[in-house]
Amino acid sequence: MNAAAFAAANSPLDSLNGVRMAYTDPFQSRFKHMFYNAVDPSQKHLYSRPPHVGEKLWIQAQRDNPDPANLVPAAVVGFKELSTRIQLQQAHIKKFHGYAKVLDKQREGLEHLTRILNQDMRDVQIMKKALEDDSA
Repeated sequence: MNAAAFAAANSPLDSLNGVRMAYTDPFQSRFKHMFYNAVDPSQKHLYSRPPHVGEKLWIQAQRDNPDPANLVPAAVVGFKELSTRIQLQQAHIKKFHGYAKVLDKQREGLEHLTRILNQDMRDVQIMKKALEDDSA
């Protein structure tokens, strides 16, 4: 290859394009990480290796799976997918905070009801004792 062809192949534009592809193209991306998604065990067989994930990485992810019965490997490639995953997790967190608030309100209601019932039982015991004292 002559100097002009070498310079054309390694132009700044090609370098920038290579950097862009390294973070946007799923097949060339430098950011690939395996996470695990919770799935119904009866649906686990529906999940397979995505085409942009290498066989070696997929096998390692299956081997490292902390709960193979309930989790499947999920590849995240690039910042955009990671950002989407974070947004989904934040939505789930928000939903669970709502559930926690509802449960807390129910707990407060039950505590209040318990205090009322305990006071009613004390009142009944006082009335019973007063009636026993009057009849004696």
